[in-house]
Amino acid sequence: MSFFIFFIFFIFSITFHQYLHCFVAYRFGDVNLKFSGRLTLNPLKHIDFFGTIILPLILILATKNVFFGYAKPLIINHYYFKNQKKQTVLLALVGPLGNLAISFFLVLISYFFKEILILQILSTLAYANLLLFIINLIPLPPFDGSKILSALFSAKFLYFCRKFPYFGLYVILFLLWDNFFTLILKLFIKFL
Repeated sequence: MSFFIFFIFFIFSITFHQYLHCFVAYRFGDVNLKFSGRLTLNPLKHIDFFGTIILPLILILATKNVFFGYAKPLIINHYYFKNQKKQTVLLALVGPLGNLAISFFLVLISYFFKEILILQILSTLAYANLLLFIINLIPLPPFDGSKILSALFSAKFLYFCRKFPYFGLYVILFLLWDNFFTLILKLFIKFL
């Protein structure tokens, strides 16, 4: 599959992921995302120039098989929420669950095709969204899993997340660069 097709679908996937976060935050009372223009499926509002364009290009050019990127971070005001812990957990879960839904949808529609090329494209895109689901549930900041843990557990973890907001990103980039993380994810998915 061409890098261009994968890249376009990656932008769609992270846009949908971010839109779901925005939509749920808005439903929970945070109107700031609507006023800032982020409550939209327009990918231009969610693209982070470095994280969505430059970083994936650098990784593909440098490694030939590693792709990783991220969207523009959302600024969510949890003080609008009536039940902060519960709604923060739900808000953090909705983005990864959106990626899981995309993955399942692609698998379902693949049953209607017999052409090998289309099946390869659909399976690659489904696999990529499954990886987005798994990676976003990693309990290290800035991933959604860290927001779930910080809402449910100690103030020390919340302090860690605020003090080192990109810690998990550096860990993932190191592991991806070393291809170790890719191997672990493949083993994990085989057991699913």
